[in-house]
Amino acid sequence: TQNYLSNPEANITLVNAPSLWGMGYTGQGVVVASMDSGVDLSHPDLSSRWRGGTNSWYDPYGQHPATPTDKTGHGTWTMGVMVGGDAGGTSIGVAPDAQWIAVKIFDDRGQATTTAIHQGFQWLLDPDGAPATADAPHVVNNSWSGLDIDPWFIPYVLAWRAAGIFPAFSAGNYGPNCGTLGEPGAYQESFASAAHDLNELEYSTGSRGPSYWGDEPYTKPNLSAPGVNIISSSFFADDAYAPMSGTSMSSPHVAGAVVLLW
Repeated sequence: TQNYLSNPEANITLVNAPSLWGMGYTGQGVVVASMDSGVDLSHPDLSSRWRGGTNSWYDPYGQHPATPTDKTGHGTWTMGVMVGGDAGGTSIGVAPDAQWIAVKIFDDRGQATTTAIHQGFQWLLDPDGAPATADAPHVVNNSWSGLDIDPWFIPYVLAWRAAGIFPAFSAGNYGPNCGTLGEPGAYQESFASAAHDLNELEYSTGSRGPSYWGDEPYTKPNLSAPGVNIISSSFFADDAYAPMSGTSMSSPHVAGAVVLLW
């Protein structure tokens, strides 16, 4: 029995992850990826869970070509919800025995280009550039969205699905009005997560459906998960754990749950 299975945060208990841990499902043998601001490899909850190697980290900007790095903390935070352990005294991750890889689609200033996002989608389909090796992730979390109303990324989401990759996206924080879902989560082909608090009340500014991507309006978001004042890993040296709120926090819960089910 692992120590990190004994004292889960309330949000981890709320999604029933400990029930699967008790059955022996903790994410072992599954790889989850992040397209975000990067990941701080030095964080004590994440360092041992990185898959490692040149096929486990990609920075399309070339700012940190070899070592997972995160200058804004957002990607470090989301990764903690997916695979973090209990280095801080409580269990913060849904699937603590899974391995992670990451794409840094946001540069050190916290800005993303469409080109870098395209490159990230492509890289995750075949991280080592050798189709004969099975090194693509099983699940990819995307805690980002926009209101550009464009179909640019639909072919990539379809390609991920064809390759057996689960496409988890945040719904966006553009609510509370209806019809405010952000892309790519708004695509019918994506799996978008809304957010609720620990009392299962919806996050006040979370994006709402329906979505109009497709032939007619259809139900979105697909599911809701904890996303209000959630404790997870932070890259700040003087504060290794910090609470955050938003659909960026809910989507990693769904990604981690899919890892356990996988």
